[in-house]
Amino acid sequence: MACEAIVFDFFGTLVHWGEDADEAGLAAGRTHLARGGLEVAAPQLEQPWRQATRELEAAAVTSLIEFGMLDVGRRCLELLGDREPTDADAVGLGQAFLAGWRDQVWPIDNLVGFLTGLAEDHRLAIVSNTHDSGMVPAILQANGLTGMFEAVILSVDVGLRKPHRGIFDLALERLGLLASEVVYVGDSYEADYLGARSAGWAARLIDPSRSHEIPHAHRLTAVQDVRTSLGGGSGG
Repeated sequence: MACEAIVFDFFGTLVHWGEDADEAGLAAGRTHLARGGLEVAAPQLEQPWRQATRELEAAAVTSLIEFGMLDVGRRCLELLGDREPTDADAVGLGQAFLAGWRDQVWPIDNLVGFLTGLAEDHRLAIVSNTHDSGMVPAILQANGLTGMFEAVILSVDVGLRKPHRGIFDLALERLGLLASEVVYVGDSYEADYLGARSAGWAARLIDPSRSHEIPHAHRLTAVQDVRTSLGGGSGG
């Protein structure tokens, strides 16, 4: 059956982020706390932030239940030990971190042209793991891509993260398609490639270093190679 839709991972596939993204986020977080009267040195915030992230990530890897920035902000403030954090405290810290982090994100080369070309004969969608509902839409808007995708499905909204089958099934429901009519493209072997394959989808893995044993036809050197890889159909 012909490929009707190409569904993309987002982070690491359509956009990249710099090595200093976390540091930029933490700097923005310190500025936010200072405005609220809490002066925190860089190491004093970094340790609880990273511990909070590790704890939540370890639980999510096992359960495949996604956590949000509210959870990170709350746990970080608990570990910081200033006072019992409110939701407003946690949201404020989390959003400040994201604002700094987002400044270190940039799209792949010629993303608009690449997607515009694909959209001539394919429907496009995104299924992404993320801890914030607003991050992906904000990046899409900043790069002139709002409206390019028929569906943008985020793990934090669904409550489940890839490779859970539920998030892939929801994408099919939103698109009104069968698994045999879509191809998933991502850069993570477990979350993207195995997750999509386990849900019955065809998949392509961005794996230029050939780190994983997958069929040659399923491997992309770069995401821009997807059109050539698909040819006239999904290719399994």
